[in-house]
Amino acid sequence: MNAKRRLILILIGPAIFALTVLLLSNTLTTLGAQAVGASSWTIFWWITRPVNITVAALIPAIANDFLNMVPMADVISQY
Repeated sequence: MNAKRRLILILIGPAIFALTVLLLSNTLTTLGAQAVGASSWTIFWWITRPVNITVAALIPAIANDFLNMVPMADVISQY
């Protein structure tokens, strides 16, 4: 994969998160929309693989650390 394509795919991930949160905030709670956004971002990076899959797998934990969607102990116990 060339560097330009990889960079574009990397930047699309957070854009998917933001777009998902904006579109689903009225339908779900804010925390629910953020959780779906983080999952969508992770899935996108798993499929397109602009970063190593282990980096993509850490997105939910990192997003939860910043957004405090659920208690961090619950997230870390899943890893």
